[in-house]
Amino acid sequence: MKKIRNSGAEAISDLPANVIDNILACLPLRDAVRTSLLSKEWRYKWISIPELVFDFRFDRSYLRNHKFERIIYQVLLHHQGAVNKFSLQVPTCRSSPDIDQWILFLSNCKVEDFTLHIYWGSKHGMPSHFFSFQHLTHLNLYKCVFYPPKTFKGFSKLVTLDFQKVDFVPAVFKQFISQCLLLERVRLIDCTDWDSTEIEGPSLRFFTFHGVFRSIRFKNCSVLGEVSLSIPLYVDGGIQSTISKKYFDFLPTLEKVNLHPGLLKCLGAGGAPSQFPSSLNRLRALNLSLYLDSMEEITFALCLVRSSPNLHMLRITFYASEIVEAVVEFIRAQETPDFRMSQLKRVVIAVFSSTEPQMEFVKYILAVAAALEVMVVSPSKSSAVSGVGELSLINQLKQLPRASPNAQICVR
Repeated sequence: MKKIRNSGAEAISDLPANVIDNILACLPLRDAVRTSLLSKEWRYKWISIPELVFDFRFDRSYLRNHKFERIIYQVLLHHQGAVNKFSLQVPTCRSSPDIDQWILFLSNCKVEDFTLHIYWGSKHGMPSHFFSFQHLTHLNLYKCVFYPPKTFKGFSKLVTLDFQKVDFVPAVFKQFISQCLLLERVRLIDCTDWDSTEIEGPSLRFFTFHGVFRSIRFKNCSVLGEVSLSIPLYVDGGIQSTISKKYFDFLPTLEKVNLHPGLLKCLGAGGAPSQFPSSLNRLRALNLSLYLDSMEEITFALCLVRSSPNLHMLRITFYASEIVEAVVEFIRAQETPDFRMSQLKRVVIAVFSSTEPQMEFVKYILAVAAALEVMVVSPSKSSAVSGVGELSLINQLKQLPRASPNAQICVR
């Protein structure tokens, strides 16, 4: 048995160096480092692995009796060669000078993918030497402060940017984005509030924003295809009324739009037209979250639907709210025979509780979607139906008038 085990270990050791590197790269960092215990020959094979990921798995295995700072220092001290990916997502991570020292070490390692998540305490200010990472293609920061030096010219190879709870100066951030000419994806969640800003990006395809803003403009974003926007529920009326006057002039270029709770009410404040002056001809998918408790929200939602002649996919997520009779009557009055959606094929209704305004909205969509193939309805958990109840709901929906004779309705 001993001879067999030895011959097996020798066989693995005889593999080409690049194959061994690939095997080690596929292992969690904790397991790659542990291979140093196999034999003297394996003691330093892990030191050239290109990805250093310190996450919850690393934390759980190593930090019972050790501080993760000491372990990271040891890993970086022994490491040789390029570091394509560095990720620090240890659940006990706090802002500290140690992080700046690690970033300084990595500044000569041609890092392409960098992630830093601060879980406790104050936000961590990114040190000046971080902005020398000119090989970066992916950047993910959580609870950090991002203040580039005045001489900074952007990350020329950056493709994706993900900021959560990151502080920055909006004007400086605007300039930074415009300098990252290859940037395709931007995701900003609960970052610095801004009054108004302009996003410029010739390669930008996806933009996601959740936070407080008054207006967002997009400049030279000719390939921008998908935008997701949402605002916190605590946004005050002053901001709401300002947002409502910015009818998002970028919409005509988009193929997919996601507008989440609260935002539609802001956009519709002060009234919305029946349709936009220019049709949203490229829009293929629309994802809306509705309360159906205000005229502002429903008027803007219907304006979007009517202004999208080539819409193929519509997803509606309902949120619980009080029934407002004026909204019910308004939706009911919209079923006009002169308006038809000729391209809408699929509709998904999520968190459906079959209240009167929700039922009227579904009825409206069925009445105008002349090419509809399927409508999928998912009941809310609080009012989930089963057995006879589910059958009753299906029968109720199937009895609604439909513009499309081929439309199938299913409950899931």
